[in-house]
Amino acid sequence: LLRRPAVIVVLALVIPEGILMYGTYALIATDLHLRAGLSLTVAGLVMAMLGVGGLVYAATVRRLLDRLGRAGLPVLGAVCHVAGLSILIVAPGLVTGMAAMFLLGIGFYTVHTTLQAEATQMIPEARGLALSLFAGCFFAGQAIGVAWAGWTFDRFGAAPVFATSAVFLPVVAWQIRRMVRVAPR
Repeated sequence: LLRRPAVIVVLALVIPEGILMYGTYALIATDLHLRAGLSLTVAGLVMAMLGVGGLVYAATVRRLLDRLGRAGLPVLGAVCHVAGLSILIVAPGLVTGMAAMFLLGIGFYTVHTTLQAEATQMIPEARGLALSLFAGCFFAGQAIGVAWAGWTFDRFGAAPVFATSAVFLPVVAWQIRRMVRVAPR
């Protein structure tokens, strides 16, 4: 599997995606609790807006694909990701946190589902194996991301974690866009 360029590219993108997204998401409720004074229960409920953003994405994905194409989805995702994290850096609070999580939900699903769709095509004759490898790399990225983000959060606070993710996730999304543009369909 690792001799195929498509596999290397997809796996090389899903690991930093896991690091930058899930490493960041793991700290948002705690940051809302510490900086905005929300109870952990309310901060946890704010996190549910990530799922609402995902549901809105699911309900509108056909129209988004028609309008933006496959290559446009990760760009939209990066814009939503940067906007959501920027809101959290500048103005953490109940309403702003809900808006940020909603944007992050759309951002996550537009980026991740585009990459996941490419993973289903990287080895058509061994899709199960390919997706298992994809999932394993994504989960490894999540674990690395949470460890990195927790260490950084403990020493410097949430802003550097959020800013790092806001800077580097668009780089990952741009690479996904490039991959999708050159991939035959």
